[in-house]
Amino acid sequence: MREQDGYQRGLSVSVSHAAIHQEIGTSDEPVVRLPASAEWLSEATVAALCSHPQFAASVCGLVEKLTAGYAGNRLLNQVLSDRGRALLGLLVCYLDAQSSSLPGAGATLGSVQAICRVTKLCSPGRAAAIVVAMRFAGYVAAVPAGGRRSRLVPTEKLNAEHRRRWRLHYEAMLPVLPNATRVLRNFDDKRFLDALLLEMGRQYLAGYRILDYAPALSPIAESNAGLLMVSGLVTPSVVPATEAASIPVSISALSRRFSVARSHVRKVLRMAEQAGLLTRAEDGASVLALPALRDSVLRFFAVLFLLLDHCGAVAWTACATAGGSPPCGEEPVLRHSARMTGGGA
Repeated sequence: MREQDGYQRGLSVSVSHAAIHQEIGTSDEPVVRLPASAEWLSEATVAALCSHPQFAASVCGLVEKLTAGYAGNRLLNQVLSDRGRALLGLLVCYLDAQSSSLPGAGATLGSVQAICRVTKLCSPGRAAAIVVAMRFAGYVAAVPAGGRRSRLVPTEKLNAEHRRRWRLHYEAMLPVLPNATRVLRNFDDKRFLDALLLEMGRQYLAGYRILDYAPALSPIAESNAGLLMVSGLVTPSVVPATEAASIPVSISALSRRFSVARSHVRKVLRMAEQAGLLTRAEDGASVLALPALRDSVLRFFAVLFLLLDHCGAVAWTACATAGGSPPCGEEPVLRHSARMTGGGA
């Protein structure tokens, strides 16, 4: 797939107002407010961020921290490990954040299943199973909502996990995207976090998919811990390489680190090889990381950083114009072309 194909796919709206509204049916006001444009994301902004002299180091440091947190949470891995579960947890928080401004809004099993169905995130049956698992693990609680209905409310345990992950990402963004400072200063403000959640949810429901901009990683990201495994192969020594670089790999070590079977590790590496990202040595003790691996991983995180930066700027502006105490920090700049620091094209 050509790079431009990925951009066209990401810029298309895959879920309409009417489809979401009809499926969820929470109020007369549309549940999703689609973004008017995508000026925050373009080939030029992604290329500029990838060429920033501190960007690769930021990505490598973030992957290392995410990997350490992943390996230390076996129970969390069962609930939020793969992409679908993580997104479903985010959507529960998004629906809950809507309840403060939309009458009748909030997360219910039906609304979660409806979003999963129309976005093709997962089947309604799998969504129900994940919700049950999240309730059992203490990430979601059910509270009465009148009649026989009950709302799904994210617990502090789930909110804290999201804050932890977001903090790691925004801290990694600090050297290259200065708006991250304003986000970090407002992490204790519930208004700000709700606004951040709402914008993240709107962007997802509008059809933006980070993997559309690094399509070679798509099948790998659907495998448990797959994205972190291959991202961890992009080390600081690999980043400046213009040719393939040999990297020692221990199947047993990766199996222990991510709490997965050794056969699963081999499967992930095999998928990466089929995608043209690496070649495996015959003895299985090393892989040859191809430039396509480095480029795909950096592009993935560049789009992720730009998305988080955009959501943070929108959240700050929403809080500043809503009344009450203003958020901390100066007003963010919304256009990225003038906002990256310390280098870049």
